[in-house]
Amino acid sequence: MEARARVSGGLLLAVALAAAGGCARSPTEQALRERIGAMQAAVERREVSAFIEGVDEDFVGVGGMDRDSLRNLVRIHVLRNARIGATTGPLSVQVEGEVATVDFDAVLTGSQGTLIPERAQAYRIRTHWRFEDGDWRVVVADWEPVL
Repeated sequence: MEARARVSGGLLLAVALAAAGGCARSPTEQALRERIGAMQAAVERREVSAFIEGVDEDFVGVGGMDRDSLRNLVRIHVLRNARIGATTGPLSVQVEGEVATVDFDAVLTGSQGTLIPERAQAYRIRTHWRFEDGDWRVVVADWEPVL
């Protein structure tokens, strides 16, 4: 069960990336939201490489997961599911200079191509981001299943 939660959780990070849109925001916050949206779209298109571009080389996730482990986790999810879906709640974004924290809840779904997902899990996610070389990249992500 924990392995399944880890697989879904890693993808969740990618998935939770759908919350763009909304009110007037600073250009910095908007760029971060766009990065998250691009990562979410990459997962839904099953493009692992495009997703991992938004993950910093120094990434640390649940249980000490590194960037390569996250890449493999997303690959497993892509291979396991013909369709991947993610629904996020509102993003809570706090930007301070070239670092940011983004908190949100997300529901990750997967199926073998059927209309109704065979798997679904809700997560509470906290991510920490760094702006470097003109782009935002996630450096730390923590997630936990929500009942």
